[in-house]
Amino acid sequence: MRDVVLKLSVLLCFGLALHGAQAQTLGLASDLSNESQAGKALVVSREGQCTLCHRIPDHAGAMGDLGPSLGGVATRLSAQAIEARVKDSRSVNPHTIMPPYFSTVGLSHVDPKFKDQTLLTQAQLQQILAYLATLK
Repeated sequence: MRDVVLKLSVLLCFGLALHGAQAQTLGLASDLSNESQAGKALVVSREGQCTLCHRIPDHAGAMGDLGPSLGGVATRLSAQAIEARVKDSRSVNPHTIMPPYFSTVGLSHVDPKFKDQTLLTQAQLQQILAYLATLK
């Protein structure tokens, strides 16, 4: 019995070490900087609302598929292209349904208490961009 416990312990330790190595290779959340972690939290939050239309890697909650998956976005698009889409996707596609997260230009029917306010702050924008840059 003792040998079985010892063997299971060795296998468990080996498995945990392997899992940790795989997590590093895949660039999972444990490897994200604080800014990137804050960005991921925003992306999957109700405040960010990204999951309404996009699939988010390593997120287990409900997600939509109206927009493209964000998996691999940093491989498909440059940092500038990602930033342009997050700030105001209308600059890329005038008919987009993606809200302008960092623009107030051309908006109508805005509640007066939110007039001239962007959906994201500068800090939130940078956090989201830092997270999206990790999705390769």
